[in-house]
Amino acid sequence: MKIRKKHKWPILKATLDQMFKYFCIVATVLLLINGGLAWVSGNDWILYNQDLLRLILSAFFAVLPLLLAVFFEEYSIKGLPVLRVIRFVITAILVLGTLIIIQPTGRDVTLLTGVIFLFVYVAIDGYGYVTSRRLVLNINKKLDALHREENATCTGKDETHSG
Repeated sequence: MKIRKKHKWPILKATLDQMFKYFCIVATVLLLINGGLAWVSGNDWILYNQDLLRLILSAFFAVLPLLLAVFFEEYSIKGLPVLRVIRFVITAILVLGTLIIIQPTGRDVTLLTGVIFLFVYVAIDGYGYVTSRRLVLNINKKLDALHREENATCTGKDETHSG
């Protein structure tokens, strides 16, 4: 694993769209889970401002570690599990730490919270694995265009208009 020195910004721009989709999915899933748990337990659940803040911050911190892929390059298969474990640990610390800090007084982070975190994390990780091929193709297209522009300025020719 090494720090990416070139082309961070095109990769970041291509990744932000996918991260926004992940954020929306996580926020929606958390909203449905909280509402569903309240419905099953027979409680009334109203989305108060602290619930909305907890939900938004949890969703934001759940997708934030995906930026690791933008700033670090991995060339070997051996390094990928390490990067995934690091991303999981960072996500767990951020999300569960946020829940601990923002929880109303008198409520604890329970085992159910941990199970919900694992469920949502595995679902988003699986979704990311399935859609990563499309994201990689999009990033590669942008990098190819960037390389063509660099080559055109270095050689003095524009490849798109050559005959």
